[in-house]
Amino acid sequence: MLIGLTATPYRGHDEAETERLVNRYSSNRLDSGAFASDDPEDVVRELQGMRVLAEADHGTIEGGKFSMTPDELRQSKQTPWLPESVENRIALDPGRTQRIIDAYRKRVDPDWPTLIFATSVEHAQTIAALLTSKGVKARAVSGSTAPSVRRRIVEEFRTGEVKALVNYGVFREGFDAPKTRAIIVARPVYSPNLYFQMIGRGLRGVKNGGNDRCLILSVRDNIDNFEGKLAFSDLDWLWA
Repeated sequence: MLIGLTATPYRGHDEAETERLVNRYSSNRLDSGAFASDDPEDVVRELQGMRVLAEADHGTIEGGKFSMTPDELRQSKQTPWLPESVENRIALDPGRTQRIIDAYRKRVDPDWPTLIFATSVEHAQTIAALLTSKGVKARAVSGSTAPSVRRRIVEEFRTGEVKALVNYGVFREGFDAPKTRAIIVARPVYSPNLYFQMIGRGLRGVKNGGNDRCLILSVRDNIDNFEGKLAFSDLDWLWA
């Protein structure tokens, strides 16, 4: 007997990989017949109607314009993320960072628990510091944050003491804070799987311990010599 449980039962845009995953389980789905339709978009809408998933309100934040070197372009084909050198250049754009802060202050209710995905460790720390300077209790965490410190900050976020939790490289999965009311994706994401894992932190509905609605803001960067398409651009069907 082989049972697989996953929140992302597909392999991005690679249909052949998805088919191999399906065949691994002999096309036998435990949720077969549980919904009116097996179409993933219809299933999400049905769960939203049941208030198991939250309605998703979406907006964009103007990013920056960048380009990659030939070597960085080669690296980009080997990972779902942009090369670290590119992400660091993006993170160091002061105008882009300021627009993220402005969008938070303009569009996010200060009482909403907000999860922010930054572009680098330094970027996470900068955003947290700038929000703190504006009177928002914000904290930054990354893979280098000591586990005990991370646990304490996450608990403060869950209880509402910390309003903005800014992270780099963590909290895509295995992170449970059902009252998260807003998410800012400030890191360029081209993989639908990764993007869904990130915004899924805020899509818990009322019947699942969460909220009726979740605000999701995505930074729209332009990398002029890169053909990748930002993941959120294919999700018009999801946004309320």
